[in-house]
Amino acid sequence: MTEEIKNDIYDANPNGAVRFEDDQRLQTIIEGIAEAINSTDKTIEDLRSEFTIAEASAESLNRLGRAIGVRRRDEESIEAFRTRVRAAYASAISDTTIESFGSAALLILDTDESQVDLRAPSVAEPAINLKFDIGLIDETTLTEEEIVNLLDGSIAASHTVRINSIGTFRFDGEGFTPGEDSGFNEGTLGSLIR
Repeated sequence: MTEEIKNDIYDANPNGAVRFEDDQRLQTIIEGIAEAINSTDKTIEDLRSEFTIAEASAESLNRLGRAIGVRRRDEESIEAFRTRVRAAYASAISDTTIESFGSAALLILDTDESQVDLRAPSVAEPAINLKFDIGLIDETTLTEEEIVNLLDGSIAASHTVRINSIGTFRFDGEGFTPGEDSGFNEGTLGSLIR
């Protein structure tokens, strides 16, 4: 990077009669300036990443979470906490429109709009319906209930959030392990049964 900065300084030379490359003192000064610029750029990039939820270290993420009222739970993974902090910020800036709710949902699910079907509420049914592949829930490290709770802060108090997950099933439950002769361990069937 320092070499690129030096070349940029050489190229920006306003006085064509003076060749920086020919003067050792100027080269030393330019190299010092290039190193200072490089160091400053790195420091700025490091600071920027510490204040970006997606890139923050655990310590910085804790600070960002505390600023919005979110504390890390005991034994919570950093990615689950990162998702909750992201959701809290999305909730805080939400103007409770369907667009801001959709943005919050995409942030929490860490996906794009092609993966989620969002149905606005009606007068008859004040529920916002989200439909997406069940695999997105598995990828977020959050449960369906946690996702709904996080999204509740992005909508008007008179509305609710309903998730309709589609795709394959999977078995769920404390300690569920299918027996060898049950036919469920063949890898051809999965379901979410509660």
